[in-house]
Amino acid sequence: MEQYDIPCTNIFGHDFTPGYCRPGGTSCPDKLFGTEYAQSTIAAWVEANV
Repeated sequence: MEQYDIPCTNIFGHDFTPGYCRPGGTSCPDKLFGTEYAQSTIAAWVEANV
């Protein structure tokens, strides 16, 4: 992120990536956050861990 100057605000869970519209979404974030999660959950994790 630092090397390419990517701000933390540009990190999204797959299901919340702007323009992402795959029906049924993806299960990838489920491994870290469980089946119920929101972009705010992911943003909080990024804030705490990145």
